[in-house]
Amino acid sequence: MKNLIAMAAVVVALASPALAGDAGTTGKVNAIDAAGRTVNLTHGPIEALGWPGMTMDFAVLPSIDLDALKPGETIAFTVTQTPEGTYAIDSVTPAE
Repeated sequence: MKNLIAMAAVVVALASPALAGDAGTTGKVNAIDAAGRTVNLTHGPIEALGWPGMTMDFAVLPSIDLDALKPGETIAFTVTQTPEGTYAIDSVTPAE
């Protein structure tokens, strides 16, 4: 049984995209849900995750000040994988 659990952990680790390198890109803020701590972004590819550009909702970590974000602005951001296996924005800066 222990070997089966160890093998399952290896399979999950190999199937999950690595966060090595920069797991970030730029994106346009479409909407902000302060109560739900989510931001809807149209973003470019996130190469470290193998994601194409798309429009999606992201959870935002508590360390991010949502009041600093405005719909229509372009930001640079990075994401991190949460313990639950989802991805959340962990840093935001104005895009250059």
